[in-house]
Amino acid sequence: MLRHAAPGERSLRPGLWVVRLRVPFDRAAYPSAASRALFRDTGAELDTLLGEALRKLAITHPVPDSAR
Repeated sequence: MLRHAAPGERSLRPGLWVVRLRVPFDRAAYPSAASRALFRDTGAELDTLLGEALRKLAITHPVPDSAR
């Protein structure tokens, strides 16, 4: 899970983040907004998005060797 970085791991700066749903979820697959399956699947998608953001950050703003 990438939403909570361990001490010493690179993370996104704290702040207000907006994540926009681009494709609606199938109501037949997730009959309840509180379902475990929806929580698991949206969490996995959020982890993927945050991982991509961290990879892009590492490319554009590498950590100097002295800071590691």
